[in-house]
Amino acid sequence: MGKFYMTVNLIVIQPSSLCNLNCSYCYVPERQNSMIIEDSTLENIFSKTLSSTIVSDHIEYLWHAGEPLTVGISFYEKIIDYIKKYNIENRKVINSVQTNGTLLSAKWCEFFKENHFKIGISMDGPEFLHNQNRKDWSGKGSHHIAMRGVNLLKEYGLDFGAICVLTKESLHYPEEIFYFFYENDFKWVGFNVEEIENSNHSTSLNSEKLENITRMYNSFMSRLFDLWQQHRDKITIREFQNMCSAINIKLKDRHFYCVPDEIQKLRIVTIQKNGSITTNSPEFAGSSNKELNNFIVGNINSLDSFEHIINNDIYLKLQVEIENGVKNCADTCLYFDLCGGGSPSNKYFENGSISSTETITCILHKQILASVVINKLSE
Repeated sequence: MGKFYMTVNLIVIQPSSLCNLNCSYCYVPERQNSMIIEDSTLENIFSKTLSSTIVSDHIEYLWHAGEPLTVGISFYEKIIDYIKKYNIENRKVINSVQTNGTLLSAKWCEFFKENHFKIGISMDGPEFLHNQNRKDWSGKGSHHIAMRGVNLLKEYGLDFGAICVLTKESLHYPEEIFYFFYENDFKWVGFNVEEIENSNHSTSLNSEKLENITRMYNSFMSRLFDLWQQHRDKITIREFQNMCSAINIKLKDRHFYCVPDEIQKLRIVTIQKNGSITTNSPEFAGSSNKELNNFIVGNINSLDSFEHIINNDIYLKLQVEIENGVKNCADTCLYFDLCGGGSPSNKYFENGSISSTETITCILHKQILASVVINKLSE
């Protein structure tokens, strides 16, 4: 059976919303705002989270929600100092960055290597696909600059993975996408579908009949799975790894069901550049909802202790909405055990209700994916 936790394992921190790219599907608001999180806010994050009873002994700080390298190396040098200062309980701390790769340099690589950062590159595969959506503010494609960063990471012996966004066009090219990541030594790839979330109000995946998109997605994932099976000793594909694991557990324990991190009460916390705190789906950060105070459950600068978010009225109300949505999914969806109730942000931004059920994202990323993997494992 799945378990619900009340321990923070991942804290997503927005050093700045600024980004040097203008990707067509990006959900982050204010990407031309150069405001950087203040030093006092940064220090409060580490002093309050590293002393908190609701933070795991193994905590990951993910620098994301904007281009994290725009703030410069000196910013991250301060982070290392704050961690040394406040990690008196000797928690296992991991720093990770999700970057577009265009600002990577030899100095960045040296810093990441010395301080054991995990590195994710936002990349959509080969140039002809990547450059369709991942452009700079003047409209120029970013692939060649991002590849310069990838090659630097390889030169310095750093492991790295990728987040690849699947658009309607991507679904025609499973082999080209797979071999791009495989041949360029990416250790892992996570595939996100192009989603309607926050400041991104459309997706190419609903540009035609859903039955056509589901057929294309099924075909794409089926071929991708075959390629992965041939080379899985060298590259991990997040979606297949997670789904195979869930299916294998389910076969051994009929009572098992997945519990995604996003629906667990305090598994994921996001802190914006102004110190505002949101929980569950990171995509809630910076979005608007009067009834739920824009999903803000507190501010790291004004909280006496990090634990106080547990008693915040907005936090409690949000959890009720999420739990209702999970129950509704459990009552109506045949794939619930292999999904666990979906993403709260997908439900909100696609359907206008966190307690709703089916979304385009869950149809593709859970239902079709599960069917593909079950069929492949049965062959």
